[in-house]
Amino acid sequence: MLKIRLCIAFVFTVIRLSAQSEIWGTVSNGGQFGHGYIFKTDSVGNDLTIVHHFDSVNGKNPGALLAASGNKLYGLTSAGGLNAQGLFAGGVFYEYDLNTSVFTVLQHFGPNNADITGSRPAGDGYRTLTEVSSGLIYGQIRGAYQGGVIFAFNAATRVTERVLTLPTYQGGNTNSTLGNRLEGNLYPAPDGFLYGTTYTNSQCPIPNPNLGSVIRIDPLTHDFSIRYLCPCNASNGFQFDNQFAGYGGRLYSVAKMGGANNKGVIYSFDPSTSAYVNLYNFQGGMLGQQPSTMVKAANGKFYGTADGGTPEPFLASGGGILFEFDPVSNQFAKKADFVYGNGSYQNVGPYPFSLIDGNNGKLYGVTPNGVFEYDPVLNQTLPKGRFPVNMGWYSPGTPSLTAVCRKPAYASFQDTTVTVCTGTDFTFTLQSGNATSIVWKLDGNPVPSQTGPTLSLTGIGENESGAWTAELTNACGTTTTPPIRLNLPPEIQITEEERTLKVTSGGDAFRWINCATQTPVAGAEDSAFMPENNGSYAVEVTTGACVDTSACVLFSGLWGMAENAAPPVVLHPNPAHDILYITSETGIYSATVLNTVGQTVLMRRYENGIDISALPRGLYVISVQTARGEWKCKFIKL
Repeated sequence: MLKIRLCIAFVFTVIRLSAQSEIWGTVSNGGQFGHGYIFKTDSVGNDLTIVHHFDSVNGKNPGALLAASGNKLYGLTSAGGLNAQGLFAGGVFYEYDLNTSVFTVLQHFGPNNADITGSRPAGDGYRTLTEVSSGLIYGQIRGAYQGGVIFAFNAATRVTERVLTLPTYQGGNTNSTLGNRLEGNLYPAPDGFLYGTTYTNSQCPIPNPNLGSVIRIDPLTHDFSIRYLCPCNASNGFQFDNQFAGYGGRLYSVAKMGGANNKGVIYSFDPSTSAYVNLYNFQGGMLGQQPSTMVKAANGKFYGTADGGTPEPFLASGGGILFEFDPVSNQFAKKADFVYGNGSYQNVGPYPFSLIDGNNGKLYGVTPNGVFEYDPVLNQTLPKGRFPVNMGWYSPGTPSLTAVCRKPAYASFQDTTVTVCTGTDFTFTLQSGNATSIVWKLDGNPVPSQTGPTLSLTGIGENESGAWTAELTNACGTTTTPPIRLNLPPEIQITEEERTLKVTSGGDAFRWINCATQTPVAGAEDSAFMPENNGSYAVEVTTGACVDTSACVLFSGLWGMAENAAPPVVLHPNPAHDILYITSETGIYSATVLNTVGQTVLMRRYENGIDISALPRGLYVISVQTARGEWKCKFIKL
C-alpha cells in the first residue's frame, strides 16, 4: 500500500497559571467599562490580576462568587444583561469555567425572560448563591411585590428553572400584600435542610414588618417554613446577615441592627428547637457596630468585621474593626483597627469587607485599597494585592473574596475531530501550569506510553484511532479535557460490476493506475473505471489531506469473451486437481498461468495439457496464445 507521510502538530498555549490554591473576587464598579470586574490572586493574596471585565451587556455590578464543584465559579450581577430596562432592572446569572477561563452568561433576567420571572438579583459583593448538592446551584431574584424567587441551575443538564417563590404576607401601615426575600444565600445544614434569613416580616407585621426572620427550605420538596420571627421590639437584633457559620449543631451569625444598643448582635440559632439566642450586643464606638459576615477559622473561633473603631483625624467614626468571637465561651474581643494612617495606597486602609478563611490558618479580606491578610496567631494584619490604580481602585464598590482550590486548567478547545492519514505522525501539546500529572487515554483506557503534556503518535494505524482525552491531576482534583477524535480514512474497497471497477469506500479525488506498468491510466480520474483491457489495476484515493493507494486487483470483465476475434477455446476440467486441458479450433502456442494480482506463476508451451499439481489451491487466470490471438479465463486449483 502506498503511503504519504505527514506530520500534523496542534499546539495550544496558555498563559502561566497560578498554583491550585487561589483567591478570587469581584469588584462591583471600575474596570475597563466601569461596571465591575473579576480578579484573582495567588493563595496568599499577592499577584492580583483582573481576569474579566463586565460590559453591561453581559452584566454589571457583580456579587460574590460561588466556588462550585466541576471547577466552576458562578455569580450574579444586580444589573445589566440583554433584558435590562431602566435603573437596576435585568441582571444576569453567569458561569466562569476554571478549566478553560471561559465566561458564559447562563440567564439574562428581566421582563423578556419567560422562563424565570423577575429581575435584579442581589449583586454588589453580596453572597447569594448556594451549591445545594454537586452541580445543583440555587440563587434568588426579585419577583412580584419585591419578593424572592428562588431558581435552580443544573450544571449537568444546563437547565435553569424556578423552584420556589417565597410566600407573601399582609403587613405595613396599610395592611397590604408584602413580598419577602432572602437576605442572601442559603446554608446547607447537617440536618439536610437549607436555612436562611429574610429581609422583612416580623412578629408584628403591622405596622413594623421590616425586621426579618429565619426560614427553612426542604431541598427535596421545596417546602418553606418560618422558624423564627423577629420580635416587635427588635431586642434580639434585626437585618440579619446572609450567612451562617456552624458550631456544636447550632448556626451562628450577626444582625446589623437592633440589640440592647441598637448596634447589632451576634446570635445563635438551633435548627432542632428553633431557639434563637442573642449572644453579644455590639456597643458601638471603638468596639464596633453594624457587623458583617462572620467566618469560622481553623482555630474554631469566628471572625468578622464591623464599622466603628478608634477615631482618626480623617475618620472621626473609625475605619472599621476586626473582631473575634469564641462560640465555646461566648467571649467577644476586638482584634484590630483598620486605620487611614497616612493615606498611602500601599496600606491596608479602612473599611474592611468580605472576610474569608484562606485554608492556610489565615484570613483574607478586602478594603478599597486591595486584599489584606490577617494572622490570628500573630494578631497581625498585612496588605497584599493592590487594586489597579487605573481600574477604579479609589472607590471599589463592595469588593468580595472567595477561596478557590483550582483543579488543573488548560486552553479552551471544543470536542475536536481530526482526520489523519494512515502511517503519519500526530502531535498535540497541551500546556497547563497547575497540573502535577497528565495521563492520556484512548477511548477511556490509559496509554502508559503517553504521559505528560504532549500526545505524540508515530505512524498512526488502527490501534491509535479513536477518542483521546487528557486527564490532568493536582492536589485539588482531576480535570478531563474534551476528546480529540483521530479518524483514519476508510480502507479503500473496490468492487467489479458489469465490466466496471468501482471504489465503494468514498474519497475526494481518484486516479487509476495500471499495476503492470505502474503508470496512471489516462483519463481515469473518477470513482468508477471501465478498463479497455484486462489486467491488474489499483486506485489512488485522496481524502482531505490524505493520499492512499489500494492493493492491485485483477480485472476480469473481459475474460471469457472473444478478444481480437479470438476463436472459441474450451478449458477443462474446471476446477482441476493436476492437469488442465485446453481445446481450440486453431493451434495453441503457449499458456501462461497468473495469480489474482497479475503475477506469472507458470508459463510453458502447450503439449496435451498443463501440469498444475505444484500450484497451491486457489483462484488463477490462464492466458492462452492461439493463432488468432489471446484468450483468458479463470479457473480454480483444487
